[in-house]
Amino acid sequence: MSIQIRKGYSVSSDDVLSHLLLKKLESEKLISTSIKKSVTCNRCKNRTLLNSNNIENFIICSNCNKRQNISKTNSENEISKINYDKIIQNIDSMLSDIENVYDKNSRYWKVKIDGKIIPLLILEISDSNYIMANAEKQSSLFIILDSEKHAHLLNQFNKSQFVTFIELLEDKSLLIKQLQNVTTIFDTNYSIELENKFDELRSSLTPTQFEHFCVDLLEQIKTNYPKLQTFYGYLARFQNTILNSKIIPMGGPANPDFVIIDLLQYLQSGLQPEKFGEAKRYGGKTTFTWEKYSAAIMHGNASDALFLVSTTDIQFEIWRNILENNRDGKFKYVLLDKPLMLILIKCLGLENIIEDHLNSK
Repeated sequence: MSIQIRKGYSVSSDDVLSHLLLKKLESEKLISTSIKKSVTCNRCKNRTLLNSNNIENFIICSNCNKRQNISKTNSENEISKINYDKIIQNIDSMLSDIENVYDKNSRYWKVKIDGKIIPLLILEISDSNYIMANAEKQSSLFIILDSEKHAHLLNQFNKSQFVTFIELLEDKSLLIKQLQNVTTIFDTNYSIELENKFDELRSSLTPTQFEHFCVDLLEQIKTNYPKLQTFYGYLARFQNTILNSKIIPMGGPANPDFVIIDLLQYLQSGLQPEKFGEAKRYGGKTTFTWEKYSAAIMHGNASDALFLVSTTDIQFEIWRNILENNRDGKFKYVLLDKPLMLILIKCLGLENIIEDHLNSK
């Protein structure tokens, strides 16, 4: 028995077990719910939600358009809000007895199990594209909030790399068991190794040297255009899935917790001619701020711009401006942060560029 953790998901009060589970999630402040009333169609059995302002004694079925008298209503509890911070805290508590590091900007854990570093991600929250794209046969574990939405990702070979959050709530010892399991079945995850190499390079380069690295990276992408086209094809095949997405953290007054954008459209907007370019090296706790972003745009006379930034610590006002300047999937400003630089390096087979710049210092 399971339910899906997604906004708008509803459970009938007749489904006693699911209703109790939903209430348990709410009691632990993981979600908030609201009560919805619906009418079941006599012809097609579809349920149509009642509008709170409805003053008529009938309703039109949303499926077959049959006029339906409102004689009996169903009561449903609907998820109106998800507390993602509380979900992260829950998982943190399950990891309290083992060595781990949480990346607050990319929102995933690096967990040490039996000498291996295992990335632990929440599909709906973590900025995990470069790990997801290279997870086949590599040690990694993905927590799913909505198993219906992501069922297409699982197959007989990788199903042990996925676990639902509901399963973890029902057995909190399961997370460690699953992590130990993937270390036994799968190879070392080289995505983490690549990220560590990138961080080493970032720390060792001056801002000017990082600019040279970014120019070289763009030249390498241009030289390997057939591989870029193959990667675009991969994203196109998974057009409407989490694999073709970038999860952007927002927050702040009147903002959602995060926004999910189409990764293919975003990369294609950035990796094209006639872009003004800026490369910014940041490390440690340095934030890419709105002031620095605005100054860079003014420097380019507000032209279409491509930013390469070596961090994930980016003020939400920047992302909001990028989203506001999206016109039908064409982004005026494109920011390649560390995860996006890594996915391009990994998926285009450009790992040697990091070693080359480390050795040439």
